[in-house]
Amino acid sequence: MNGGLAKSNPITKRTSPGLRRGIERGPEELPAGGPDVLTRGEMNALAFAAVGSKARSMPAPLFAVKAAAFLATPFQPGWRS
Repeated sequence: MNGGLAKSNPITKRTSPGLRRGIERGPEELPAGGPDVLTRGEMNALAFAAVGSKARSMPAPLFAVKAAAFLATPFQPGWRS
């Protein structure tokens, strides 16, 4: 994931209530994301800090990530339709 430098805006406690309402009532597609744009490395550090642990990560080659996504497909209904 670009060495932890890829960015996105994660869903937070502040954004999740509106998202839940939108999913229950709303359209097929619902744009979602929090107000903060973080790198994958920053999200990783925050997740580990939330459980009181030191942040760790390991690089993975792209083919391994794609293989894992393919293998998870049966468990993600509608993901690749």
